[in-house]
Amino acid sequence: MAREQRSHLVVSLGAMLLVSIANAATPITFYFDDQSHYQREIAAGDVHPYVITLKTGEFVRFIAQPEDVNIALALESESGNQLVAVDQLDTTSDPETLSAIVPAGGRYRLLVSVSPKWQKAGSYEVRLDERRPAVPEDRDRIEAQRLFMEGESVRSPDTAETLRAAGDLFRRASRLSLSMRDDASASDTLNNVGFVHARLGESREALDAFLRTLAIRDCLDGQRRRAGVLSNISVVLQDLGQDRKAIAFSEAALRDPSCDIHVSAISVYMIGQAYSKLGEEKTALLYYLRAENHAVAAGCGRSRAAGLRARLVALDRFRGESRSGTARYAHSTRRSMEELD
Repeated sequence: MAREQRSHLVVSLGAMLLVSIANAATPITFYFDDQSHYQREIAAGDVHPYVITLKTGEFVRFIAQPEDVNIALALESESGNQLVAVDQLDTTSDPETLSAIVPAGGRYRLLVSVSPKWQKAGSYEVRLDERRPAVPEDRDRIEAQRLFMEGESVRSPDTAETLRAAGDLFRRASRLSLSMRDDASASDTLNNVGFVHARLGESREALDAFLRTLAIRDCLDGQRRRAGVLSNISVVLQDLGQDRKAIAFSEAALRDPSCDIHVSAISVYMIGQAYSKLGEEKTALLYYLRAENHAVAAGCGRSRAAGLRARLVALDRFRGESRSGTARYAHSTRRSMEELD
């Protein structure tokens, strides 16, 4: 798969937090002992602590739904020992989930922060989704979470060896999640399986994983958003030379209620690229211009330059200046959408 297309995948990415966020400023503490959910605004550098009292061996699961922000979660004991940290979804729309079995009774803190790879402010709603005595199946649930996070950790840098190792971990995690009928988690891991195949140039395998992800999310009643997966499918269809089908999936992503401004920018750009490959340069130009506007609206740092390059490419090719247009096109498709991150 071409580098520029693989970089557009909306994936489920992230890594374990490398430094405990327990020492960050925590001016206000909320208590899950008082209520089961909170809705708050958050900015880069903020750490929001939520205290809960748990008994030995209890299973607990928290779900945080972000809005225009990428968040990370961590659970630590009252003394500051971290039990688990998750930052596994490179998205501003899908929920972040943290599950744990506590080894001892006492007070624990759930810490909500902005993911280190995200510097913008937003809001979120966090809730105590489940709390009960642990059962044997919960060990598999925790193991699936661990495998997913290990996969995220080993996949960087993106070499064939690290990607294949990550893919094996993601597949093991997805099998565990499916065996427990945890379809939401399974869809996250399958999406990452698709990403790994795409990065390795295995487009047909990537397409199969993304289609399976979409089939699961179609049955989740909005627990996971579909638009990003539709966009992923469009990317690999282009790599397979199925540009008309790719356009249809990008258009479906744009129509989906879960489509946010970031997925919108990528989908519009991919439609323009597909039309350009089909030789319909005038139509491609219109979509490139729309992609620039979407990207700027999303607040992407260097997206305006990326959009201007794409526009210049389309103008050159539409006017028949094929040599300069081709050169700019090669440069643009290597970097344009990378700058939308």
